[in-house]
Amino acid sequence: MLDLKPGIQPPTSDRAGPYLRVGVYIVLYILTVRISAPFIVWLGGYFAGVTLGQIVAAVAVNWLALRIFTRCRLTDIGLKWNRASLYNLALGLAGGMGAAALALAPPLAARIAWLAPAGPAITWDIFLFTLAAMLAGSAGEEILFRGFGFQTLLQVWGPFTTIFSVGALTVANSKFTGNKAGDQGGGIACTAGTCALTDVVFTHNKSGNDGGACAFEDESSATLLRVTMAGNFAADTGGGMDSDGGATVTIQDSTVSGNRSRHEGGGLDPSVGTVNVTNTTISGNKSAKGGGIQLESGGVLVLDHCTIAHNKAKEGGGLWTEPGTSALVSATIIATNTPFDCFGPILSNGSDLIGRQDGCIITGDTTTNIVGGPKPVKPVNPRLGPLKDNGGATKTHALLTGSPAIDAVVGTCAPAADQRGSPRVGACDIGAFEVQ
Repeated sequence: MLDLKPGIQPPTSDRAGPYLRVGVYIVLYILTVRISAPFIVWLGGYFAGVTLGQIVAAVAVNWLALRIFTRCRLTDIGLKWNRASLYNLALGLAGGMGAAALALAPPLAARIAWLAPAGPAITWDIFLFTLAAMLAGSAGEEILFRGFGFQTLLQVWGPFTTIFSVGALTVANSKFTGNKAGDQGGGIACTAGTCALTDVVFTHNKSGNDGGACAFEDESSATLLRVTMAGNFAADTGGGMDSDGGATVTIQDSTVSGNRSRHEGGGLDPSVGTVNVTNTTISGNKSAKGGGIQLESGGVLVLDHCTIAHNKAKEGGGLWTEPGTSALVSATIIATNTPFDCFGPILSNGSDLIGRQDGCIITGDTTTNIVGGPKPVKPVNPRLGPLKDNGGATKTHALLTGSPAIDAVVGTCAPAADQRGSPRVGACDIGAFEVQ
């Protein structure tokens, strides 16, 4: 199920509607430019007209089109002042300069064209004027071409290699496999909107930057329930998932396994924002830093009844937390990761099992924890079974006979069920799996 609301709605069976809307969008832009540019020149002079004309026209045409067709706001289609917008502006400017260079290179190389001075020497005032015009033109171009018209065509032609959500996105009982994104979110990218993913599988997706399976940015809100992220890849951070820009993400009853990133966060890479993870298995992920999870500066991470195991990294195999972060860990297994289980500050809420605490700074309620290492103290073996289908919607590591995690939670059992949906009874087990 795909539900996009309150943003631009999916096209109906009448495919002429979206094309008509795009046509009206183009006509409105032409009229707006013809009206706004001379008015701005009259009001503020030639420089103001050159630098502001296209920006004003692009914003105005998007506002008009939204008011006519959807009754939405500019922010509902992702047009607002934030880091992502500045990033897109920089890409647009770089792309325009690159396109110009590619167009000039062949004739210059073949000596069928030459560069020659045309007029007086360039002075600083001419240079700054040209630079301002280029930057303003790039901003207007990004607003125009990434606005209403582009997103309407996106709904008609399909999401190309990924779903990019800027309104409200609901996905259930779906699978994303083998998709690629040049920037972020190999399967799904949610920016400044809400995303609800239920019973969704992400496998073998790739991103050129962050979030091999999915990315959540710019104060977006996402809920992931019974989601599997397996075998995805990110060229930079977050092989499974990346979140930043004030995003709030809740992950429950899910599995993040076998994902890779080159630099940070093989499984999850939360940054500025909050990520709550409950009853979730994070296993077999790889990265240079933070094989399972990399918590970057400004991030808040809450782990409750999770199992983080068999992840690999050069530093912080299971969990890496940077200074200036908050990582609250409750009834969670962090063990059998390579070369060690965690690195950086961790605030324990009690009943945690840490295989080796080399590099960890554990504070909070530590009296009920089970902790091994550093050397010469031996690591704690949680006695985990292989990652497999043990019942439920997502794969888990079962606790084998003799595991120190069995019946080891001190206090109230919460949540009431484990990752599989099996009830937690009596003295609860540490981690995502409850022995019945």
